[in-house]
Amino acid sequence: MKKDELMPCPLCGSQPVLDEVKPHTHSEWLKKELPDLPDSHGECFVECWNCSCAVAAPTKKQAVALWNNRKGFVGVDDFTVMIFALRYAVNRLSYAPGLVCDYLRDRLPLLNSNQKEMLVKELKDKLKYRECADDIAEHYVKKLLAEVEKQDGK
Repeated sequence: MKKDELMPCPLCGSQPVLDEVKPHTHSEWLKKELPDLPDSHGECFVECWNCSCAVAAPTKKQAVALWNNRKGFVGVDDFTVMIFALRYAVNRLSYAPGLVCDYLRDRLPLLNSNQKEMLVKELKDKLKYRECADDIAEHYVKKLLAEVEKQDGK
């Protein structure tokens, strides 16, 4: 594999894309609608267009390295990737929330008690602060939360 070649998506196996957002200021209309929105300093990102899994970094080289330097989905590194995928996916209007929540549910037996506790907190926060993009995403978050709590006997 070449240094700048992207590995397949860790969640669905699709080929991701590498893109760059140049530094810019927002339009006057957008500034009126969202006055607290800061100007963009630009960033590069790798995103899977199939499931919306993504990473971002200041440079293309860093974004590729961040995307490719993940471990297989076992252990703490895997759990961190799963939490970031969950945070990203539930805010998307797509089928990404369902994919990520189903993926996490299938891997619940691999998580230790600390990881399960962190996952429960993350899911409850998504619901408490209404961070789900739509009712479908909220449904998947509630379903996953119920499954985690059921396995933990809560």
